[in-house]
Amino acid sequence: MFSKQFETLAIFRVVDNLTKPIDEMAKAVDGLKKSLEVVRDRLDKLQQAGEKMAKFGAAITAPFAGATYLAMNFDRAMNEVATLVDMKLGEFRKKYDKEILRLAKKFGQSPEQMARAFYQAISAGLKPDEAVKFLERAGKAAIAGVTDIFTATDGLTTALNAWKEFGYTVGELSDYMFLAVKAGKTTFREIAAYIGNVAPIASKAGVSIQEVLAAMATATTQGATTSEAFNGIRAAIEAIMNPTSQAEKWFEKLGVQIDTNTLKQKGLRGTLEILSKAIRNYTDNEAEQKKILAEIFGQVEGLNQVFAITGAGGKKFAEILQMMGKSAGATDKAFKKMAQSASFQFDQMKTSLQVLGISIGTLLLPPLNAMLKTITGLIKPITDFVQTHKTLAKVLVYPAVGAGLL
Repeated sequence: MFSKQFETLAIFRVVDNLTKPIDEMAKAVDGLKKSLEVVRDRLDKLQQAGEKMAKFGAAITAPFAGATYLAMNFDRAMNEVATLVDMKLGEFRKKYDKEILRLAKKFGQSPEQMARAFYQAISAGLKPDEAVKFLERAGKAAIAGVTDIFTATDGLTTALNAWKEFGYTVGELSDYMFLAVKAGKTTFREIAAYIGNVAPIASKAGVSIQEVLAAMATATTQGATTSEAFNGIRAAIEAIMNPTSQAEKWFEKLGVQIDTNTLKQKGLRGTLEILSKAIRNYTDNEAEQKKILAEIFGQVEGLNQVFAITGAGGKKFAEILQMMGKSAGATDKAFKKMAQSASFQFDQMKTSLQVLGISIGTLLLPPLNAMLKTITGLIKPITDFVQTHKTLAKVLVYPAVGAGLL
């Protein structure tokens, strides 16, 4: 009797001990069932959204896909510019979108490229209103120099910042660069790309951009590339600012004081003239003169540049420098001529169509953004489920992949 009671009690305890985990399993199954229902619901909605997206895509593909693409690129570029200024995004876009699009049409440059140049100008330290005025000048330089607005902006901002203490205007810098193109064997694009190699040290030494560009142009007429010429000018200036012990001994022998102050007071041309005259007075042997210069300047780059603008090239160097003094309006004159070309007219027409496309595409961006946000919201719970139930998710995901949903 006692044994049977004990068995019954034991059975009740086993059942009681099983009840809790069974209840927990039931709750887990119920939770999993709800998760499955959520996932299935999201997959259904995602499929519906995909169908709507496909319809939307079909709607914009003919004829508005290009317009939407242009609008998205311009939108992104202008938002990037907005990150540089302390203005609300909406306020900034309302004020400057129309300015950038106007400039793009005026100079036949793509709106996105003009926005990139706007970014470049502001990042160089100009305020937005100043940057717009800057782009007016840079646009003319780009057309006159047969390059794009971004390249012209890059070169001009480099020069503007480096020679800031000289007080050059953008128009003056543009005129100097264009005249260097005209006088030498170089391009505006090459000048913009390589002037940064010499600008910091030249401006620090007090050497004007006119002398730098004239020296570069002179060297290119004698076979040097634009890059080689700028690097040579830098090396020559460095040799004067930081002379070797051997160079200092030669300065003493020649009876001249050549240093940074000489560069600032006399300029590059004046300094080299003092040195060349002293060497000629020391010896009339041409080979000996070159040997002395080689021992003073050391590096081949700097030495070649000195030879280019002191020997036979000295006269050419002086002529180009004189031209620099009469360069005012050179960019404007060249721009007016280039603006009459059929290719420029075509670029203006093409850009006008792009601006029209951006205007149309901008109208499509709000509904497109809303749809993309909806789809993104649907994807998150599915992702969470897949990460939590990887094995079970295969049952749902594989058919979806097969159906082309994911």
